Amino acid sequence: MVTLKATGSSFAAATESANSGTRTITDSVGRTVEILVKVEKIVPLGNTPRMITYLEMTNKAVGIGGMKADKITSVTAYAYANKDLWDGLPLVGTDTADATDYYPEQIIAVKPDVILCSYTKELADEIQSKTSIPMVAVPMGTLFGKDYEDAL
Repeated sequence: MVTLKATGSSFAAATESANSGTRTITDSVGRTVEILVKVEKIVPLGNTPRMITYLEMTNKAVGIGGMKADKITSVTAYAYANKDLWDGLPLVGTDTADATDYYPEQIIAVKPDVILCSYTKELADEIQSKTSIPMVAVPMGTLFGKDYEDAL
């Protein structure tokens, strides 16, 4: 068993099992989640589409929380930059300031290895319970602040 730890964040604290191909992590809201060692398919919800853009992981998205074109602003430029890439992806929820929701059936249908979110513990638990797919909550941080860099 190997212990992995990121600088200054318990989010990335993990234990890895060589035999199972999985690792156990503690997410930003204190939940213990078992995920695959090598994640290939993700569903990003909440603030995580922006985060996977900055981390150059947009090609791993298999479903996306929808954002209407008229809601895209300079703050949501990441959505505009990925418009063509994400255009054909199934909508698995809505993530805009005035309407945030998720669709368990659509999430299950795209078969992600993990769901990423910036939600509360209760909502992360609810989505994981309804989908039976590992759900990892990440810290939201202050956009472009030091805490956002740590979150990434």
